[in-house]
Amino acid sequence: MKHKLSVVSKIDGSGGLQYVDLNEVIYFESMGSTPQIVVHTLTEEFYIWGTLKVWTNVLKESGYEEFFSVDRNYLINIRKVKRLDDQYKMAYFEYEISKGSKVCTLAWEKYKSVSAKLRALNQPFIQIKSNDDKMAIILKIKEATSHA
Repeated sequence: MKHKLSVVSKIDGSGGLQYVDLNEVIYFESMGSTPQIVVHTLTEEFYIWGTLKVWTNVLKESGYEEFFSVDRNYLINIRKVKRLDDQYKMAYFEYEISKGSKVCTLAWEKYKSVSAKLRALNQPFIQIKSNDDKMAIILKIKEATSHA
C-alpha cells in the first residue's frame, strides 16, 4: 500500500503543499494545545493540521496498522523503530545514534507493548537495558545489524 500525505514544509504554509510517502514517516508529534502535527521522516519535518486522535483513526481506516500511539504526543511507525532504551523509555529510528538522530519518548505503560510488537513483527532492533549492560548491547547490535 502506498499513500502520499499532503503536508507543508513551513508551519505558516508559505512553502506550499508537498507530498510525503506515508512509508517514509517515522512518527507524528502533536504540537500540544494547537491542532497541528509535526510529521517526521528521518531527514525532514513537515506539518499537517488535526489532532493525533483524528490521524490515528485516519491511518487505521486506511490500513496503516503500523502506526502506534506511544504517548499523548507521539504516534510512531513501529516498523521504523531500530532501538529501544529500557532505562529512559525512548525509541530511536537508527541503529547508530548521533547528535541529530530522531528520538521520541514512550509512556512507561506503552514501553512493553512496543517491545512486544517489534518482536511479533520479527523486526531486528536493539534493546538497551541499562548503561551497565554494555556487553549485551554489543551483542544485540551485532545481531540486529546482521539482519538489516
